[in-house]
Amino acid sequence: MMTLDLPAWMAVGVLVDDLDGGRSGMVAAIGDLFDRNEAPPKMAFLLPVGGGLGWEAEIAGAAARSPGGAGEH
Repeated sequence: MMTLDLPAWMAVGVLVDDLDGGRSGMVAAIGDLFDRNEAPPKMAFLLPVGGGLGWEAEIAGAAARSPGGAGEH
């Protein structure tokens, strides 16, 4: 079994700040969309809350928005 070196908070559904991109979004997928064998994953695919186009962000340049993740309003 492969061990992923991800921050403990990084999970699908968590609301994060993309510090490099200057915007926030919900994690929809973890790992490079074009290189599914990347280990450990360096990218996450984020979707903006409220709709719009998603984007890839570097996991190292992201931070959890709140301890409760996307469930908080």
